[in-house]
Amino acid sequence: MNFRYYCNLNVMHIENFFTDEEYSLMWSELIMLCQDEFLIDAKEAGGAVDSNNKMLRYNRGLPIESIMDQSVIAAKLDKIAEYDFVQQMLGYDVSFSALTGKATHLINHYKDGQFYDFHKDRSALTAITVFYREPKPYSGGDLMFRTDKEVISPVLNKKDLIVFPGELDHKVTPVSIKNDFTNSNENARISVSRFMK
Repeated sequence: MNFRYYCNLNVMHIENFFTDEEYSLMWSELIMLCQDEFLIDAKEAGGAVDSNNKMLRYNRGLPIESIMDQSVIAAKLDKIAEYDFVQQMLGYDVSFSALTGKATHLINHYKDGQFYDFHKDRSALTAITVFYREPKPYSGGDLMFRTDKEVISPVLNKKDLIVFPGELDHKVTPVSIKNDFTNSNENARISVSRFMK
């Protein structure tokens, strides 16, 4: 694992956070969950809107806990609570059970042309990992953070994890499915957000 800390924004990027085996198990569960009968359109789910009531989110998603009690993805993401930096980012001493017990998970599924404009999360910390099959079927879909002073866009590869304060402005740029791939549910930019309250 390699750690990159963007101190001005309090963003931690962990490269190769997951092993190949962990990633494979999570991918198998994701493909099962990323079916049309499960994924919910942003408008139907009451997606994020700005002060002018303009939709910020143009993708589909699924709160994992809404259909699964036992999730491989949630279990694998629990290991984030083992790292001291999570407690330091929260700014107070918090137990492993408190972090794992208060966490919820959302699958974000982006097909061609879909995006999520700048927004804030209702969580103390958000952790995101991105999933795709090699070769990568899309371009774009970059995660960007901004403050009044700067904008950063860390390059997220599969098996990476990024952790940041939920109040930090962030977005996902439009996804473009490459010509060699169909615009199917598997050939999409899929990510899982873990919201730690």
